[in-house]
Amino acid sequence: MTAGLCAAGANSYTDWALASPLTTRAPVLPNWSQGPLLGLAGATLAVALLAGGSSQPAMISTATAELFSLPLLGFALWLATGGGLGRARWPAAILAAGVAIGAAQLVTLPVAVWRILPGRAAALADMVAAGSAPRFLAVSLDPGATARALAALSPAIAIFLGVAVLGGAARRRLIWLVLALGVLSAFIGIAQATGRMSSFYAVTNPGFAVGFFANRNHFAALMYALLPMAAAMAAPVRSGEDGQGRWRTGALIAAAAMAGVYLLALAACRSRAGMALGVVALIGAWAVFRVGRGGGRRTGGWAPGLIIVAAIVAFSLLQFTRVGLLASGRSLPLDEGRGAFTMTTLHASAHYAPLGAGLGAFVPAYEASEPVSTLTSEYINHAHDDWAELWLDGGVPMAAVVAAFLAWLVMAARRAWSRATDVASALPGRAGSIVVGLLLVHSTVDYPLRTAAMSALFALACALMVPPPDLAPATRRRSRNAQSRPPEHLRRPARV
Repeated sequence: MTAGLCAAGANSYTDWALASPLTTRAPVLPNWSQGPLLGLAGATLAVALLAGGSSQPAMISTATAELFSLPLLGFALWLATGGGLGRARWPAAILAAGVAIGAAQLVTLPVAVWRILPGRAAALADMVAAGSAPRFLAVSLDPGATARALAALSPAIAIFLGVAVLGGAARRRLIWLVLALGVLSAFIGIAQATGRMSSFYAVTNPGFAVGFFANRNHFAALMYALLPMAAAMAAPVRSGEDGQGRWRTGALIAAAAMAGVYLLALAACRSRAGMALGVVALIGAWAVFRVGRGGGRRTGGWAPGLIIVAAIVAFSLLQFTRVGLLASGRSLPLDEGRGAFTMTTLHASAHYAPLGAGLGAFVPAYEASEPVSTLTSEYINHAHDDWAELWLDGGVPMAAVVAAFLAWLVMAARRAWSRATDVASALPGRAGSIVVGLLLVHSTVDYPLRTAAMSALFALACALMVPPPDLAPATRRRSRNAQSRPPEHLRRPARV
């Protein structure tokens, strides 16, 4: 009997493991996996949003977020070995390719070979002039920074793999957790802007709302990115055979209140890019809500107007209160030189093409090509254009990975917004597509995804675009007496 039970269990696991990623049917995951996945994903997201607000990978807070992501990463990879990724296999393969490029940049080569690589001869000449004569060197100009950059990806990778195999109900709970943490960060940011609190980081934007971040622009990115997610949670869900929307008054009130808080904090940080993208986020939130409202009650009609009124009230209040939206007219020195940083980065990229300087090796590559006319007293640690910096770091191989990701993004967004898709299950994915698009646009003038917090939110948004898997029905355990009784054909006949 034991052998039979083991064989049956092995067959059921094999059927689950052999689910093809090319089929239209989502993979079937064991129902028991959802609880641990939700707990680990929630803890990883919370730590990343609360402690991952700096773009410096060597910070203790960033390392904390990386360590907390390892259990989720291990559990998600274990499920992935059984074929649990399903439709997430394509983006997971793209992600693996990007990690492989970074790992290849850590390979050491003899100096005679290394100096042949683009841009390395000048660096080797500087080493020799300084009295250093290494025999072997890594492909990356700064292998330590490359290793730290790869480690910094662990929270985002764990979040994507973990949420991709979460069911629809668990995903909605996770979104509510993120929205609640966003409210906490927003209140802290408003207190910072009014002078009642200071930043948690030494290198920051004093006098601005930064929340749990070191940079006001990254805080603004969190605020506008949460608006579409709040709209997805506020929208009614379709239920019943008549296809009518079932209105959830509590969800509407909570999401509308949260959106108002996000808008207050977004205005308090006084980020020009954040406010511009905040307007786009409002339009996207309205689109998500309107699509989710289809067939609902009349109360859904004024909900988009409620969000717009909240925006007007938020900006009007800040215009005449102590926060003083745009009243001071202050501008940071770095804000005016971003175009020059980008041009210098693109100029430096030509020296290291087609292989790139190495992930995280922006500083030595940039300093070697920085013209004297653009020298400032400020420390330039990023290009303020993540697309240009990624081209400098990864070259043609990383550009190919980015192109593959954009191709997947277009198809995933098209599927999420398809009319044939079930509206109730597609709302988080539609919100996720808007969040991903906003952050990619923001990355043209800044580097929000260089923080563990925003990269984790970006990974969550990408995972929401992956259709949730089917869950195997939970099997009821037999009673102890039933388990102790032998099968019918093994029982002895009763004596007469």
